Amino acid sequence: IKEQEFVIEDFVRTKMEVVSYIHFAPNVIVDIVNGKLMTNILNINIDGANKIEIVENTISKEYNKFEPIKVAKIYFNSNLKLTFVKI
Repeated sequence: IKEQEFVIEDFVRTKMEVVSYIHFAPNVIVDIVNGKLMTNILNINIDGANKIEIVENTISKEYNKFEPIKVAKIYFNSNLKLTFVKI
């Protein structure tokens, strides 16, 4: 682990496409730029993805009170490498 970044690698053995999810806190602004996830906290470099999309979701910090959040869905087949880089 480097001080300014860390890496997560996923290896799966399947012929089907699989999905990796990253759930962001409510205060995080996220966008996809040139195949990378760019946020106001860190950037995520992605190697091995077939497709990346950002979807809306919600979390509940209290009973029956929901807040909107963003979730990144990263589709891949066998190997995925995510490099989280502090900005």
